[in-house]
Amino acid sequence: AALTQCKRSHRPLIEGPMPLDQALLALPVTRYLAQPGAPALSPTTEAAALAVGPEGGWAELEQAHMIHFGFQAAGFGNAILRAPTAVAVGLGRLWTPTLPATL
Repeated sequence: AALTQCKRSHRPLIEGPMPLDQALLALPVTRYLAQPGAPALSPTTEAAALAVGPEGGWAELEQAHMIHFGFQAAGFGNAILRAPTAVAVGLGRLWTPTLPATL
C-alpha cells in the first residue's frame, strides 16, 4: 500500500546485520560511506550501497577498510544524525523517484 501511495513499483532492499567483510563483498559497485562534512549525497539511478556508521561514528580502521573496498565519502549536511535517522535520510537522498513530471 505504501508503494502504491508513493507511486513506486519496488521497495529498496535492506539487509540485516552481517560481518563487515561479508557485507563489503556483497555490495553493488556504487558505494557510499556516510561521513559528517563530506560532499552531499545525490540521487542515483544505479544500484548503490550506503554504509551508515554506529553511534559515535566509524573507527579509523573501519573507514580505511571500506575505502579500500571502493567506498566514497558522502554527507548529509552539517548535522550529525543518529544511525536510524541517517538511514532514512540516506535512502531519501539516494533514491531517484520515478514519478511523472506532473501529478
